[in-house]
Amino acid sequence: MISPTHNRLAVAYTKAEENSILVSTLVDLEGGSNNQPKVYTVLDDGGLCSNPEWATCPVRMACKKCQFHVSMDVARVVAARKSVRRMP
Repeated sequence: MISPTHNRLAVAYTKAEENSILVSTLVDLEGGSNNQPKVYTVLDDGGLCSNPEWATCPVRMACKKCQFHVSMDVARVVAARKSVRRMP
């Protein structure tokens, strides 16, 4: 028989797995071309990724070398814009 503690642990792992694919993004409503919003993915190093295909990017572990990487200093400027909304 599974104890309630083990059951709660299993539920917690299941919820953590479901949430593991969620990422934070910044949406700049005026940042893109042709009045289209520009979406940035928030990275662990404090920078941003401007690649619209971030989820399927083959170099996701080497972001700093990628042309779509936005450094931490520039990311702060982008995040401070009034037209930017943060999506958790």
